[in-house]
Amino acid sequence: MTPRFLPDGVLSIYSDVLGLDLRLIEGELRFYEPQTGKRLLSHKETEQARQQQAQARRDAIPRLLDLGLSAQQIAEALDLSLEEVRRFSQ
Repeated sequence: MTPRFLPDGVLSIYSDVLGLDLRLIEGELRFYEPQTGKRLLSHKETEQARQQQAQARRDAIPRLLDLGLSAQQIAEALDLSLEEVRRFSQ
């Protein structure tokens, strides 16, 4: 692994094992997709995004019920169990 500096001064190291760039930005080591340059989410960011998506699905339940969808239809559309739909519709 040979470190290099990017044009913006960021230290970058390519990992053959991971197939990712590791970049040191403001004292924090982050993973990047080398082909796109896109930063990968950290474990914490991934968990936050998962929780936000789950909350958005739960928030949609009352609106879908108001539109006349059945609990079964909502469960199928939102990839939730029927029990989850019933619990969050109250």
